[in-house]
Amino acid sequence: MGLEMLHDQVSQAPVDANSEGPRNPRQDQQAVLNAFAASRHLHPKQLELLRYLNQRRDPRNSTQTVPLSYTHLHHATGITIEHIRRNGLHRLFACGLVSVVYQGLGGTIYRLHYDNPTLQQIFERVGPAPSEPMGTGPDLGPHESELASLERRLAVLTQLEDRRREVQQAEFLNALSVDQRAWLVDTAKTAVDHQEGIRFVRDRFPHYEAQRLRLIEEWVARASYGETVPSRRSTHPTESV
Repeated sequence: MGLEMLHDQVSQAPVDANSEGPRNPRQDQQAVLNAFAASRHLHPKQLELLRYLNQRRDPRNSTQTVPLSYTHLHHATGITIEHIRRNGLHRLFACGLVSVVYQGLGGTIYRLHYDNPTLQQIFERVGPAPSEPMGTGPDLGPHESELASLERRLAVLTQLEDRRREVQQAEFLNALSVDQRAWLVDTAKTAVDHQEGIRFVRDRFPHYEAQRLRLIEEWVARASYGETVPSRRSTHPTESV
């Protein structure tokens, strides 16, 4: 569906009666157009991940989700944790649809950059609701059953490993000083600002968050070799004594 056709349909879309406060039809229309442009090329799994995040909005603050772990997202969506970590969330960050509010032992709180009525219209246009995941079924032969069993074991081991990584990252961040956390933010921002092809400052913010998460993964590994995250006042990493 092209943006012009969507523009015509949005102009006739009904206003969500459950939304808080008066809604400006022109602003609603522009929000849907922006959200459609950001999400039209998402992979179905990335779209399903966004759909689930939208369903788990915090009742006390509808702009963000409740705390969610990778393991929880995997069980709720059927998407592998590896895809969620390396393709799903990073793509949503890069498209400007989602960002991180807080990371902790209880999970990550995500900010949704578009309200529920806007995203619901996008889901209706970009793709149908996902079907229920299929089971292994009773017709599998012995080899297929063994393979399915191995895949389930591998999924469990992957979940355990990713949960361990989540806890490790949360403990790593909690141990950093305010200046060290600021250095991670500043370094991520500098790396994105030096990239070509991102003309407008407003388009860089999702990339800042994705780069910060990549830096956290990198420095968790570097810390295990004795390196210390620099602080905003320093410029070079140091080895711990």
